[in-house]
Amino acid sequence: MALGSWRKVQNCLLLVVLHAFICVWIPWGSACFAFCGYQTPAKLVGRSSRSSRQADLGSAEGRARLLFQEGKYAAAEEAYWKILFGLSASVGESHPTSAKACCNLAACLMEMNKITDAQDVLARAMECQQTNGNDRSQSREVLEAQLLLKESLAQLRIRQGNPSEAEPLLREVLSHPAHNGNELERLRILSNLGVVLEEQDMFTEAREIFQEVLDSRGRLLGLEHPDTLEVASNLAMAIGGQGAPAEAAERLRSALAGMVAAVGETHPRTTTIRNDLAFVLKELGEFEEAKKQYSQVLAWRREFLGPAHPDTVTTQFNLYEI
Repeated sequence: MALGSWRKVQNCLLLVVLHAFICVWIPWGSACFAFCGYQTPAKLVGRSSRSSRQADLGSAEGRARLLFQEGKYAAAEEAYWKILFGLSASVGESHPTSAKACCNLAACLMEMNKITDAQDVLARAMECQQTNGNDRSQSREVLEAQLLLKESLAQLRIRQGNPSEAEPLLREVLSHPAHNGNELERLRILSNLGVVLEEQDMFTEAREIFQEVLDSRGRLLGLEHPDTLEVASNLAMAIGGQGAPAEAAERLRSALAGMVAAVGETHPRTTTIRNDLAFVLKELGEFEEAKKQYSQVLAWRREFLGPAHPDTVTTQFNLYEI
């Protein structure tokens, strides 16, 4: 056989082998890799992208939460809007994660006294949750989102001056078995119910609730934890509402000192307790100290809430009235 003809044969054999490799070995090898738990590059890229998006979302939520906790509500609002838009585009408005993001945004809007905006956000979230199919209705994630929405609606009713409408919502959420096994979550909702009762001057039941939450949080979190100190101040206000302002003032001074040590002078929680203390001191006739406390509250609220915010205006009135 001539040399040229032999080379043609070799080339043909090589093509046959390559064709067999492409048609047989690659699909079979891919199947083997999949069976063994390996993924093709495209799938790995897809999984990596999803993981990256989840990590970015978690980081964004963390930053927004921190801004909110520090009282930087305008920046927190912007961050929460971005999170909500991102979730709406990636998982849809009816997804439970989007509903939870709506609740966070609404809480921020309420702090800024944007009550109508908060109401619109929650109404849209409720509407989207109602579109979930029956196959998802029993999902724990969906259920948690629905309960959180009811809590947010209760907070909205309080801001609107209707605590009596908030009470049944919170009692419904509190009685739901979804919270079984999560004591801290149950205590958080129970404490919110106590605040609603206090808003309605139901001081006896509110005091009992706050005492229960205080005892449990003190045992689970410690007496110096901000959550424990917060409910301690709520208990003090309930005691003051029952006609014991001197005891209330003593408890509030202790809670204020603990909160300053825990989170600092300029934290919103510190300002809330300071405002409560100023109110009680004014009731006791200790006007100089009340004026001092109100002045600090007013400075914080002017900076973080703005001069036209109702809380700022109320504080200014309370200060000038002394």
